[in-house]
Amino acid sequence: MKKNEIENHVKYGLEAIDDTLTIEVNLKKLLLMYKTFEELISFFHQPRHYTKIEDIEEFMGNKKTGMFSILCQIYYKDFDEILTQNIKDILESDEFHNPIKQYYKTKSGLHSSDSDPI
Repeated sequence: MKKNEIENHVKYGLEAIDDTLTIEVNLKKLLLMYKTFEELISFFHQPRHYTKIEDIEEFMGNKKTGMFSILCQIYYKDFDEILTQNIKDILESDEFHNPIKQYYKTKSGLHSSDSDPI
């Protein structure tokens, strides 16, 4: 996937959201999200941090440990607590689901309904 394709995929549907809308977020949860992004950028900004696939596997970990465990906590637990039902409904609507599959889904043949081996 080209760089601009992943950007388009991530930002798909966001233009429909009013820039003036806000939500209230628990500071501790917000800072966890900030520090998570900070650590992702710190690791991935320097290619010498991941010269082999094992470096990335060690950093990312799995659902129980490592960066992936933190991402799962934020995505499945914290966002569930932060987002109201109407926001969840918006996110689940077709308006936010890009009809073009991500390259890793077409490359691996996996879909979101497939079981996760991690």
